[in-house]
Amino acid sequence: MSNTAVEVHRVESDADYQACMWVRRVVFIEEQQCDEADEYDGLDDVCVHFAASVGTNVVGTCRLRQLGAFIKLERVAVLLESRKHGVGRALNEAAFAYAKEHYPTLLLMAHAQMAVLDFYGRQGMVPVSDVFYEVGIPHKTVILIPPVDRIPALNIWKDTIEDAGHTGGVGDESDDETVIENMKRLLKDALQQVECCDCLPPLSELARLCAEKEVERVIGRSLRILFEKCVAATTEKRFDESASFEKVLLDYSWEKLNTGHYSQVNECWRMFYAAANACKSVRCFWINDLTV
Repeated sequence: MSNTAVEVHRVESDADYQACMWVRRVVFIEEQQCDEADEYDGLDDVCVHFAASVGTNVVGTCRLRQLGAFIKLERVAVLLESRKHGVGRALNEAAFAYAKEHYPTLLLMAHAQMAVLDFYGRQGMVPVSDVFYEVGIPHKTVILIPPVDRIPALNIWKDTIEDAGHTGGVGDESDDETVIENMKRLLKDALQQVECCDCLPPLSELARLCAEKEVERVIGRSLRILFEKCVAATTEKRFDESASFEKVLLDYSWEKLNTGHYSQVNECWRMFYAAANACKSVRCFWINDLTV
């Protein structure tokens, strides 16, 4: 795959739709040996589809389906040669943004294959079920916890979901009350965490301090911009991006702190190192990771 940028758009033309169906055939039917009847389930007409393109070629796809109290992310597929180039992440981010705008009262969920569970975790999706098998492949149900101001208005607090007789997931796959209660518990925990937010570092204020002329003169414009990107990624809970930004910022500023005698290090580098660590601490707080 070349370095051409990945572009994601909502599918509106028949040509794009057919290209997406072809990607799903290659990934799910040919590669993963899923049954064609399971893959083409007759529900595509009621879904919103997305295509990821590199140049003129469609290399990935996914769909969103409204399902009771949920908006379900499904059929996330990327061609083998295009994986590990950010295509899947770009698809999910586009689907997340669309769901947030068009389905603000629905909880976004997915059935994540165990082989890519970490991929979904890096995008903020949290598992809420035990392992279950779907078309012979182990999965877990995952949800994307929305901003706390949207949580009270979610339909999950009032809607019931009909049981279709299967096990392990939610919606048309199962009315697993344990899974639904796990979802509600996580949402309530997120609301309670807001009460602790006053103790978190004010990242926007730190970004403003790093943009001051005296500080930027020392750390340089490139690092200042990178820190702003780190703050934005952390605030928007794009934790895979923020973690990579943190590493660059912390490694560089640590080297500056340990070059020459400590007393001769400009105070701006101490402040900048602390600011980068603040981003890391906020990220670790939100993902409940107290080990790093």
